[in-house]
Amino acid sequence: MIPSGNTYDSATNSMTVGGVDNCLTSQVGNNAQHNHTAQLVIDNVEDLVGWQTRMNYDGGRMRPASVNFSPFSDTNTGQGVSFVNLPLDSGIHRDLTTAASIPAQAAGPQTALIGSVYNGIQTFAVSPDTPVKPAPDDSSYSAPNGGVLAAVNLQVLAGQAGFPSLSIDLDDGNPNGPGSNVVVFTNSGSTTLNLAESDLGDGFHGEGISCLPLGSIPALPTTPPASNGESNAADSIDSGNITVIGPQQVNVSNLPQEAGTPGDQPVAEDPPLAPGPSAPGQAAPFANAIDNFNSPPATSTARFEGLDNNDNSVFQGFRWQPPDAQMAVGPTHVFEMVNKVGRIFTRDGGVARTFALDALFAVPGTGDPREPTNFRSTDPKILYDAPSS
Repeated sequence: MIPSGNTYDSATNSMTVGGVDNCLTSQVGNNAQHNHTAQLVIDNVEDLVGWQTRMNYDGGRMRPASVNFSPFSDTNTGQGVSFVNLPLDSGIHRDLTTAASIPAQAAGPQTALIGSVYNGIQTFAVSPDTPVKPAPDDSSYSAPNGGVLAAVNLQVLAGQAGFPSLSIDLDDGNPNGPGSNVVVFTNSGSTTLNLAESDLGDGFHGEGISCLPLGSIPALPTTPPASNGESNAADSIDSGNITVIGPQQVNVSNLPQEAGTPGDQPVAEDPPLAPGPSAPGQAAPFANAIDNFNSPPATSTARFEGLDNNDNSVFQGFRWQPPDAQMAVGPTHVFEMVNKVGRIFTRDGGVARTFALDALFAVPGTGDPREPTNFRSTDPKILYDAPSS
């Protein structure tokens, strides 16, 4: 997502890939529609002929708008270059055949397929490797630590400021086929290798907020782990290690009924307090600041959709169970939280700000509930501060 470390040198026909960073943070959020350029890179491949990549995304947030399949220029030959046609064949680069199937922008789940292949007779010499083989087929190029396949122009739609996990999911063929693959040259000709989800790296972007990469969600165990009925939590804490067992599914109706405490007695209720005498001319006390308002805030007749658990999925990569909503209403704004995601609305339903709770508190760890060693902040209580409005 940050291509600044990726370079090409015409003098040596060499391509260098810097550290791969899958998360782009824009510290100053741009809430208007704008673009970012990301580069698609490949590593650990021999004798590449071509490739294709399946991309899944939310077309209402961030989407691939266009693709440059030759992101570099060889000033010696005057040709566009990618890793696919990096080798020289009789002093020139092979031309590319490219394809991009990108649907028109629309909000909601969308999928795109892009790819390229070099033209002409396939040979080991013109099929690039990275890193170099122990016995190289060709010395006309160098790509020791990866290659750039294409530059993808990502369009960020308006209204995304505050979202930490705008994402482009590089995927296999499930649920959208065909999936990502590479075509390599072998002694028997070209062979297509389908790429698994574990072979692919997704891209994420935080607009005006620290980027938060998302991961896959592990399956919930169907039965709780066996327990000997004893806890060694104190020993674990004393030794500097904390072990958390879970998540677990528990059928509460099957739990043994807790025995009552012997000698239970009815609880006597205290009588309600009576108001004390007031000094002559003193105003009657009020219970809270709202009671002291001269007039209540104007009633709004606006109806609009608030947050739901899907917003947790967009921001965090997982849904919380149960989704706990909190809300406070002021004279001009409505503040809503669902677990870890917050949004401030105007009274007529306009979105003023969306954020993740982790952006406000320096809680150790990533906040991912699937990681047992992480701490988490969630379910804040929201109160309207009437004295300061």
